[in-house]
Amino acid sequence: KKMGNATTKDHNLGKQSSSGGPAQLWKIYDAVRKNTNENVSLFVFDKKSIEKLPKPVQKSIVDCLKKEATHLARLKHPNVLRLMNPPIETNNELVIETERIFASLANVQKNYNNLSPIPDDLLNYKMEELEIRAGLHSITTALTFLHSNAKLIHLNISPSTVFITKEVIRSLSSAKGTWKLGGFHFSAFAQYSGEISEKFQFNEFDVISPFPLIPNLDYLAPEAVFLGRFGFLADLFSMGILAYNIYHPNPILNTKNNVLAYKFQLENLGSRIQLHEIPHALQGAIAGLLCADPAARWDSRKFLESEYFSDILLRSIFYLSSMMEKENSQKAHFLQGLVAAIPQFEFRTLRQKVLPPILMELRNPVQVVYVLPNIFAIATILTREEFSDGVVPHLVPSLKSRDLPIMMLYLQGFPTLLTKLTTPQIREYLFPIEMAALDNRESVAMVVGAISQLHLLIPFVDAQTVKKAILSRIETLCSLKNENICAASLAALGKFIPELDKEALSTNAISIVDKIMAIPSIRIALMGPILMTLGKLGEILGNEGTVGIILPRLLPLMVDPALTVDMFDGVMQCIKECIARVETSRRAALEKTAEPKNPAVQPDTRENWSDLVSRNYDESSSSVAPTPIQIPGTVPANRVEDFQELIQRERIFKEPLFSTGSQVQLPVTIQVEKPAVQVERSQSQSRGIAPSNSMDDAKNKLPGRSLSMGSSLL
Repeated sequence: KKMGNATTKDHNLGKQSSSGGPAQLWKIYDAVRKNTNENVSLFVFDKKSIEKLPKPVQKSIVDCLKKEATHLARLKHPNVLRLMNPPIETNNELVIETERIFASLANVQKNYNNLSPIPDDLLNYKMEELEIRAGLHSITTALTFLHSNAKLIHLNISPSTVFITKEVIRSLSSAKGTWKLGGFHFSAFAQYSGEISEKFQFNEFDVISPFPLIPNLDYLAPEAVFLGRFGFLADLFSMGILAYNIYHPNPILNTKNNVLAYKFQLENLGSRIQLHEIPHALQGAIAGLLCADPAARWDSRKFLESEYFSDILLRSIFYLSSMMEKENSQKAHFLQGLVAAIPQFEFRTLRQKVLPPILMELRNPVQVVYVLPNIFAIATILTREEFSDGVVPHLVPSLKSRDLPIMMLYLQGFPTLLTKLTTPQIREYLFPIEMAALDNRESVAMVVGAISQLHLLIPFVDAQTVKKAILSRIETLCSLKNENICAASLAALGKFIPELDKEALSTNAISIVDKIMAIPSIRIALMGPILMTLGKLGEILGNEGTVGIILPRLLPLMVDPALTVDMFDGVMQCIKECIARVETSRRAALEKTAEPKNPAVQPDTRENWSDLVSRNYDESSSSVAPTPIQIPGTVPANRVEDFQELIQRERIFKEPLFSTGSQVQLPVTIQVEKPAVQVERSQSQSRGIAPSNSMDDAKNKLPGRSLSMGSSLL
């Protein structure tokens, strides 16, 4: 729709979000005021849609709609629709600016008259039980204000005059807010007696008019229809029908603006009411509100005090809506109990009714420690975008606080916060809290809590920060010789060891273990965690690290005199596992290295052993003599003549073979196997065999010959 200049000059206009008012005449658009950047809604009525009607009728319709703005300007109540600026009227349209509206209750109940296209969030909208109770409570509270303070009878309560606001909490733009009462088109101030006299002209036939000038007959009280004189209780009859129709798929009255149909259905009202669809707590109230006799009908206060509004969760919402008025001690007591109740709230109710007021309480420093646990509980249902953009800005002052109770709460909330904050927010807000907690020396519990959360923070920081800021702090803390801190440090190492590089493990991590092992009492008390940590380190550091770093720390434990039998068994088991791991790895590596890289397939030329022996035996038995083996520096056998003849002929031995002071000769018998081939004497003499002084020399010079001593020493 093309809007007039009077509207667009002051607003950035969005899409149509809903429709409302009598017969859904108002088209409601999202808009933003240009000068204040404020989210508002524009109720727009196009006068051209009625230009074919008689002028008096046109004027009556416009006056009826303008009456809405007149009453809204005077009425100031949290449950009454808030008018933002005076209405704007031109020749073509009438515009009313209000607080941001999500939809009318009629739209939520699938009445989409004068609404196109239908927004997706409206198509998929389903009311929750607690939302309905809170909404009916809001409208009834508004009626109490109208009747008691303003002395105004609404006279047109219906789904078309109840609006659900849209409360924008930064990025929580889809959060729906409070049910608010509007549609004061037929409202009138009561006389001193509390009643007014007005006779409406109803048709005695079905009329479906897009421009009604009378209240919705399906929600009107009998006295307003038939008597022409009515009071505040007429609005309570309308409330009864509204409550019934919200729960029941079939409306209790369906008159089509025909007064005769109204009379017939009213006379049979008892049979038309089907309470099986109505909550048990509301059934008594429905009966009290739908009394045809105003004198027996419930008033607004009795309805508010009924069992239907006594639900503990609903009471919590009521308390939250007025929490700013409570004392700090009362707020603290309430917020402590609210944490346990949060899982019972429905999704939309938490976003609409619970989160906004407790975020406001963060401005009160005294209440921060009571508010934070509730915010962390609600955070689980919010998306990362909703929490990081919509909630974190409210948390910034407390995130920068270094009060120990607040820091402890944030440490406890780390598992949730790390899934809801962006990485830059984690580094900006959570990492400093963690470091401040590690540097704290006032509370061991806080230090232990901070160490226990370290493994969650490691993935969000770089390796150098881990070494310089985190591991160095743990090493310093272990020097304090506190068993709880040392135990937490070992547990933390076990969790984030896989996240560290080998350099950090072989230096920083090992140094932490050394600090702990250097304290005898703690070493014995934490023997199990120490062994587990060393075992994990060995697995990651590999063979070299296990042999050079891990085993030198494990082996001395074998002779630690303070060990129990179970501890000794644990030490031995850890050592054996380390050695077995190295052995398995090295053996596999060596076997792989020993295998040829590309073994070529070669023919098997090896002979059978038994065949080889047989062949050699056959060769030695043949007539052809085998070729003797030539040993360097010796005379070939085929060139040596009979040794005895050679001695006699050449007189080689000039001296006795053995000397023992006096010359004693040993008769020696030497047997020499004759060679197969005779050697010429000239050849033997030409070789010049040197004389020898011992039999050993002779034996050395004639290999292959058999020498035997023929006689004993004389």
